[in-house]
Amino acid sequence: MEDIVDIIIYGIIGIIILVISVIIYSIRKARKNRKKRRELEANLTTAIEEHDSKNVASSNMKLIVKFYEQNLLQHRMTFISTLIIASLGFIAILVGLLLIFSQKYTGDRNIAYMTTAGGLIAELISALFFTQNRQVMKQLRENHQDLQKGLDIENAISLAENLPEEDKNIEMKKIIDLLLQRVTTETPTQPNSV
Repeated sequence: MEDIVDIIIYGIIGIIILVISVIIYSIRKARKNRKKRRELEANLTTAIEEHDSKNVASSNMKLIVKFYEQNLLQHRMTFISTLIIASLGFIAILVGLLLIFSQKYTGDRNIAYMTTAGGLIAELISALFFTQNRQVMKQLRENHQDLQKGLDIENAISLAENLPEEDKNIEMKKIIDLLLQRVTTETPTQPNSV
């Protein structure tokens, strides 16, 4: 009986240490991302003030890439945490059922029932997080498509700037028309921040 209680207590301590490690890692990564994002926002503001269209587009793309990387990091951390909790919940269910149906175990069955119930609760929470992860993946795909469109426009601007002056003006007008058309036909998506 005491061995089972010790296993459960050590398991809980292990989970707490694991969760604290994940939280510390996430906080450090978020601080680095926040610092880099502030630098990119300052560069973008400077480029806008100087009316430097090439640097505005470049800074904007770097900022979008940073938001995308941040969302991807959040998704990975959430997925790993959810996977760990789901695994531990499944193990708790198995241990609880083993204790309930074990012929050798004649102790208090309340521990077995609580272990099984705790495992079921962990599985339910994991199911909710996996559902949320699916929605995050959908948003990441949308952000990736927006990122790709932005990179295409940045490449078009770079190529157009290398054209002769008469062709450059025509191509830049086409790019501006495309951007204006996109703004009026699409609903903007806001990147998530930590």
